[in-house]
Amino acid sequence: MKKLILILLALCPLAAFAQGGSEALPFVRTDLGPVMTGTAGAAVASPETGAWGAFRSAAAMSMSDGYFNAGVEARVNGTFPGAGAAVSVKPIGNLTIAAGAMYQSGDVIGDFRTSDMIVSAGASYGITESLSVGVNARLAKQNLAAGIAYSAFSTDFSVLDKLSDAIFATVGVSALGGKVTSASGTAYSQPGNAFAGMEFRVDALDGVINADAMAEYYFSGAYAAAIGAGFTYQETVSIKIGVRYASKWCVLPTLLSAGVGYNVGGISLNATYIRQSSINIATLGVGYKFQ
Repeated sequence: MKKLILILLALCPLAAFAQGGSEALPFVRTDLGPVMTGTAGAAVASPETGAWGAFRSAAAMSMSDGYFNAGVEARVNGTFPGAGAAVSVKPIGNLTIAAGAMYQSGDVIGDFRTSDMIVSAGASYGITESLSVGVNARLAKQNLAAGIAYSAFSTDFSVLDKLSDAIFATVGVSALGGKVTSASGTAYSQPGNAFAGMEFRVDALDGVINADAMAEYYFSGAYAAAIGAGFTYQETVSIKIGVRYASKWCVLPTLLSAGVGYNVGGISLNATYIRQSSINIATLGVGYKFQ
């Protein structure tokens, strides 16, 4: 664990250029996929995130036991529909690569509907059987009105250490990218942050119980933490719960989440409910894993 902390301290200076000003493109910090949404974002150290590691904490992907992972997810954010998709493969050795895309619709202004979009890629490499590194790169675009849109690139760096068969730990920095300049000339930073997380897994009750925890600090001064838990019965039925606490002005607010899943023959069906302030968010997804 000490080496993970040293790596995080080495990565933090990379975030210096992301500081200052209000944060632009806040949706860059969005949890996608049933493992992350079901645990309120606590499961950053979980190898079960699969292809959704294309969006966050890519280092965990090389610890997955599948050679091919794919997933699609439909979501309703309040009354606004959206969707996401991700796919990952292990082409050779300990290398895993992934790609994904997300679209979320928003308010209607006249004849125009606002929207958020992300196209992301991730890569993970297992340096040893217990240590892996990962990187994400994404293009985010926000359409605010007809003829008014902002976009920017950002990257993540993460490291995951399998401390034992039961404990995984990760650290990383996320959403490091250039500033976005408004029409008035004001520059806004992206929501750069440093994060750390752990997962504890134990076999019990004819299944696997996992407990997750995550903390993140934003270079704007905001902070957040999440805890979550899950149970998978005989690799078939799963349930997840999570709670996230966020400080004032955090780009992703305080929320509660719960999810259920059913797996058979490598195909999984998942549903998640998220209570975020006065907004209800629901997701439905389908995934496939090839061993």
